[in-house]
Amino acid sequence: MAAGATVPILIGAAANAATGNFTVFAQGTSGGLSHGTNLALTIQTAAGSTLSRMAYARTDSTSAADDPFGEPRHRHMAYDTVNKHLFVANRAMNRVEVFSTFDQSRVAQISIAGASSADLSPDGATVWIGTSLQEIVAIDAGTLHLKARYLPAGFSSLPGAIFSRPVEVLALSNGKFVVRLRQLISSQALLALWDPVANSLTNLTSNAPVIFQQGAGVLARSGDHSKVLAAANDSSGELVVFDAVGNVVAGPLTLGVGLIQKASANQDGTRFAVTFASNGSTQFLIHDAALNQVGLYSPLNVHGVTFRGTANIFTSARLLRAGLLYRFSMAAQHNRLAVSLTHWFRAYLQKSRTLTKRSSSLGFRIAASASSMPPCR
Repeated sequence: MAAGATVPILIGAAANAATGNFTVFAQGTSGGLSHGTNLALTIQTAAGSTLSRMAYARTDSTSAADDPFGEPRHRHMAYDTVNKHLFVANRAMNRVEVFSTFDQSRVAQISIAGASSADLSPDGATVWIGTSLQEIVAIDAGTLHLKARYLPAGFSSLPGAIFSRPVEVLALSNGKFVVRLRQLISSQALLALWDPVANSLTNLTSNAPVIFQQGAGVLARSGDHSKVLAAANDSSGELVVFDAVGNVVAGPLTLGVGLIQKASANQDGTRFAVTFASNGSTQFLIHDAALNQVGLYSPLNVHGVTFRGTANIFTSARLLRAGLLYRFSMAAQHNRLAVSLTHWFRAYLQKSRTLTKRSSSLGFRIAASASSMPPCR
């Protein structure tokens, strides 16, 4: 490693490791120089050792159908906080899975051909399903019955290129929708504004043509359904923010040469987060409502990004074989490390130099200590 550089070190504990307080001696040498330091390490039994084993539910979904080659990641899940139901679009099995977050049981399976995305309406009454066919489906969030099926006509923006597959549908605050429309024979897609009352589509390409040179990339909707962040589907690193009527309210912004892989927006559209892959490394960037950069972090192997409320943002990452959860406090404008035991809806957060030993009865993965990670302040 280069002089003055910081390198993360991950310390893990086996499931059968003895508990107690230990000292780890770390030494670095460079030529004739040698420096060492003692690190305090605590290994303790998992905090939730009295809990029953986590539940699993088989969906038979496939990665090839969930994340088709050439398509950016879609919003596959929607959570109904009133009824405590998690809706999962299962494209491979032509259905929508409904799970209870109360007991992790499967509540229903709703047959929808090519179901590829899910989003909840602003009033929470309807779950909107995008499909890889020429159909948008509405599900009653309370009864879990189909409310309506729509067949948007689609349109051709290029000779011989018909965009008619609404693979991702995002509900907006005014009753309209941002739709990712894909071609039948190609993974290339464009962005459109859909009015379900008139069942009409408006092409948004001309509003931000620099973004959509190779089609629409990843999308992120704010929690209040008022804004949508859209990324380019190429290495141009372009970002733009649309409002509920399809107007550009921020951007376009160029991050640099690289691919925007994941994106998220907070509750009121005042913060946006993206992961940006460039030159073999990944950056985690946080922007304000005007797309000014307000935060930067360099994580490893990020698998997802989401906000909690209006102030905090979480990224789930997997480093080596440990389950990690990073927390970034936006209110204080600093990073704070949090440790997670992998479970559907449970996360145990800590800032101390404490390792939690895996309990075989829980099936939790090992959590890394805060002292083994890069400085967070």
